[in-house]
Amino acid sequence: MFCAICNKELKRPGSHFINKHGLTLVDYYRLHEPAKAAKLALVEFLNSHYVTIRSRYSGYKEGRIFTVSNRGWALNDKDLMQHIEGDRGLGVYFPKDYSIFIGIDVDSLDKEVLNRVYNAVRAYGVDDSNILISFSGRKGYHLDIFLSEPLSKAIIKKFFNCLIRDAGVNTEKEKVELFGGSAAAYKLPLGYHYKTGAFCYPCDEWGNELPTESIFSIEKISPKVIADAVDINFVENPDSDLQIAFADLCDDVKPLESYDRTNESNLKRVEALISSGVHFKGARQKAILSVAAYCKDIKRLSVGDTIDFLRSWVAEKWSKSVIDREVFNHIKHTALSVYKHNFRFNVSANKIEINLPEIREIFSVKSRNKLQSAALRKLYFILLRHAKAYADCNGVFFMSYHQMQLANGSKERTALTRQIKKLVELGKVEVVSSNQNAGGSGCKFKRVNQYRLPRLQACSYDGITFTLCNQPDTCKDCYKKAAVFLIDNENERKKLIAGWEFRKLEPCQKNQKTLPLCEGL
Repeated sequence: MFCAICNKELKRPGSHFINKHGLTLVDYYRLHEPAKAAKLALVEFLNSHYVTIRSRYSGYKEGRIFTVSNRGWALNDKDLMQHIEGDRGLGVYFPKDYSIFIGIDVDSLDKEVLNRVYNAVRAYGVDDSNILISFSGRKGYHLDIFLSEPLSKAIIKKFFNCLIRDAGVNTEKEKVELFGGSAAAYKLPLGYHYKTGAFCYPCDEWGNELPTESIFSIEKISPKVIADAVDINFVENPDSDLQIAFADLCDDVKPLESYDRTNESNLKRVEALISSGVHFKGARQKAILSVAAYCKDIKRLSVGDTIDFLRSWVAEKWSKSVIDREVFNHIKHTALSVYKHNFRFNVSANKIEINLPEIREIFSVKSRNKLQSAALRKLYFILLRHAKAYADCNGVFFMSYHQMQLANGSKERTALTRQIKKLVELGKVEVVSSNQNAGGSGCKFKRVNQYRLPRLQACSYDGITFTLCNQPDTCKDCYKKAAVFLIDNENERKKLIAGWEFRKLEPCQKNQKTLPLCEGL
């Protein structure tokens, strides 16, 4: 070639432009051969977004596929240029344990299938700018997600399983395959199909062709977005997955039976018992049991401190005539049993009312994808309801995983653990104590975790409140009814409750304010 600036003949263009004219080779082509510059930009795109292994690749040429693994030199820019110009086709291999992109092959020309997969990907917080959709050149489409850092293939496979589930793909009828999680080669886009000769052009989610230059606006997404989506949404057994869509957020949140107990006098009775002591033998065992549970659940004492408290209480408040060695043996045995079997102090729940700031706070939980947000909001609401019922003056409350499951949190304990961890990261939940022994060192009994909701602590609020009911079988959608009940601004209501949900809600019998949606029903 001849230099367009100095007309010097060049055997190997490159350093000449930098040394003599102060231009890189790419800059030179942009100025004097824009068509060549455009192709070099495509080569650079393929290099930075797809290529990790260069010692091995697949070739597609003259109606056949072959694998190259020992030709003596690595896959290079000349090979990629031949791919772009249509002289050959190329497919890349993935490292054994990780990948820098996720390739999804929709092996069908059914654009509705492509669109379902695309929407499932977008629901997990992957933006259009992180995706390249391209025509395969023959009978389908590729959807590629680009990562800013390598991501484990194990996580990629789990993410793909979530996508297939959420897209409603019937793998027996609709062939959608993952590349990036397997050992198979993946054909590069922006070339030509080796059989049909068709160009593998970029396209939108409905298969409509886009300009090739559109690829240069693509950005790489943090792999943490994918990993977080897997943490929250993936379960080994899809049948037990209770992750729900946003519209179903509140439909199946159930109040616990304990919320409807009306034994408020129990707390006063036990406190009076502690103050007065025991004065006849027939009341000893029941009194020790009640006070031990009171120490555990109300005073938050360890089992050792509870035993010490009981011994001091007996010595100071009981009649001498009812104290013997049997009493002190019974104290230790009862206290250990109360902590081992989590015997609960049966005090009634507080009246559960929520207000507008709290409703707004629940809906403020947002993540990079809709399904994760819905699951987190649901658990946040479950924790709020329990805190309203049982939190102490500092906002601290106990709640077991079993109780969360009864309230229709995820059936998977590991999923609940991940969701709580995410709420902690978002600053919505504080874990006050976790996995602690009920007694001293060597104690085998674990206390139920303690939580606090720092953004939902009780404060002075003189506005209207909504009382949550305890009749899940006859009254549903309390959370959504509360939002409609408390929000007078129609525009704000529409942001939280979709129109079709708004229209099908029935009036709330427990709260007497007339709901706007009742008009005309």
